[in-house]
Amino acid sequence: SGGCGESCAPVWESEARDSGGEPFPCTRGSILELLLLRDVQMRDAGREVPKALQDLYLRLLSERSFKRAFAACYTANYGALARAHCEAALPNEDRHRGVAAEETLFSSQISVQFLNRPGLVMPLVQTGFVRTLLTTMRELHGSDVLLWKPRRPAGRDWRRQLPLLADLRFVLAIEGVPKELLGDVQLLQSWLGMLAQMHGVDTQERAVHEHVAHENEMWIGAFNFFIGLQSLYTVLLKPLLASPALATAPAAALSAPLAGHGAGVEPCSL
Repeated sequence: SGGCGESCAPVWESEARDSGGEPFPCTRGSILELLLLRDVQMRDAGREVPKALQDLYLRLLSERSFKRAFAACYTANYGALARAHCEAALPNEDRHRGVAAEETLFSSQISVQFLNRPGLVMPLVQTGFVRTLLTTMRELHGSDVLLWKPRRPAGRDWRRQLPLLADLRFVLAIEGVPKELLGDVQLLQSWLGMLAQMHGVDTQERAVHEHVAHENEMWIGAFNFFIGLQSLYTVLLKPLLASPALATAPAAALSAPLAGHGAGVEPCSL
């Protein structure tokens, strides 16, 4: 990886004092981790306790040491939290999907409390959080947890992935992170693989007869999702305007198989 080097140091130098500028681990088995992982289950039992916990988190996140611990536990369990959010209130014959998912801690975007802080994000990026984000999106998209089939044409509940898009945008907005992605062939291939996986996923059938008994409106979720996906290019490609050396990175990544490890392809030097 090319890294952000000295170019982003002034941006997060003041916050780096809190984290030491080094990766900070999640305390496995801690009360905080267990509460985060049980968020959806607690909401199924009632709303009072999860709401009180969320209010408590927001109050404690103003304290630096808790914010650091929360960021570590949240990102270390990011895949599990995202999947639990997507699986919340799965469809059946008697219950409409979507209510529980809209109330999860993951959907509240509490992550903005730390993913907009360079001093916290950069250590996470250095330990692979960008890869975690991309991998989580690909795994969820490739599974059946987003399928929506209650009494209507089968489709995909795109709304459930919107918090992941928002988190990816938060991270990419941090100076130095786009260079990490564009300067690392494997990360760039993962990004391109995610885009390839989503190609042609929301096909529409044209109704040519006179009357449509039930109009499929699931295209709306897909439309909004891809608007959010396209908006990521604004922050992702920003370094290309300032660093001509990065202009060769996409071509280098495309010359290797998406699923491979970029054998024989070197990341660009920054």
